[in-house]
Amino acid sequence: FRDEALRDWEKIISAAHAAGVAVIPQLWHGRPTEEGGAAGPAPDRPEAARRRASSWAEEYARAAGRIRQIGFDGLELHGGGKHTADLFSLAPGEDKPERPARRDRYERPAAADIIEAARSAVGPDFPIIVRISEQRRLTQTPFARDEAELLALLRPCVEAGADMFHLEATDGLSRRNGEAPSAEGSFAARVGGLLRLPVIAAGQIAVADAAETAKRLRLLAPAAARGDIALLALGRALLADPDWVNKLRAGRLDTAVGYEEKMLERLF
Repeated sequence: FRDEALRDWEKIISAAHAAGVAVIPQLWHGRPTEEGGAAGPAPDRPEAARRRASSWAEEYARAAGRIRQIGFDGLELHGGGKHTADLFSLAPGEDKPERPARRDRYERPAAADIIEAARSAVGPDFPIIVRISEQRRLTQTPFARDEAELLALLRPCVEAGADMFHLEATDGLSRRNGEAPSAEGSFAARVGGLLRLPVIAAGQIAVADAAETAKRLRLLAPAAARGDIALLALGRALLADPDWVNKLRAGRLDTAVGYEEKMLERLF
C-alpha cells in the first residue's frame, strides 16, 4: 500500500462510487507460512507461528486505517487458501491430518487478534469481512471437522469485530462424504446458520454451461431466502462478461460470454 498506489485507488473508488458501486479490498500478508522461505517458522511450530501472526496485527491495523482513509467501503481479511495455517492454526496438534479425533481446548486464532486491531483502526461502523476456505490447502483437510471446531475458530472473530464471512467451497455447494450437491449442506449455509451472520458463498457458482449455472443458482435459492446466504461471489464469470448479472435478471443467461484463460492476458 504505497502512496502512489493509494492515489490510483482513490481514482478507482471515486469512479465506482459515481456509478453507485461499493468497493471493498481484500487484505492479506505478503509472506504466509505456506510459502516457506523468509516467511518464518513452519506451521508445525504453532506457538512460534502464532507469535509471528500476532505481530502482524499492527501492520494489518495500519493498512486497515489507510483503507478507510482513502474512501473504501469496508475491508476483507483473507484467511483462506495459503493463509489458513497462519490465521487459523489449531492447537494442540496444529494442521495435521492425523490430529486427534477430539480436542478439549482451542487457542484463540490469530485472525481474531488481527480483526481486533483492524476494528480499533477503522471504528465500529466500517464493515469487516473474513474470507475462509472449506479446505486447508496445506493438508487438504477440512477447515473444521465439526460444529465445535468451527465455532472455536470463528466465534472469536465475531467477538473481535467481524461482520461477515466470505466462504469459499470447491463448487459453492459442496457437501461432505460425497453427498449430492445441495445448498442445505454447503459450507456457506452451515456457517451462516450456525453464526447467524451474513455470509458470502463463493466457488464455481457460475460455470461455462448456462444450464448448469442455473441449476446451481436454484439449489442456492432456498438458503438465500432463509437468510443463511446473503450474497454470491462471482469472479471469472464477470471478467468474461461484465453484463452477466443483468443477463441473469432478464432471463438471458444463455447469452452470457463464457470464461476463457486467454481473457486474463487481455486484462493484464
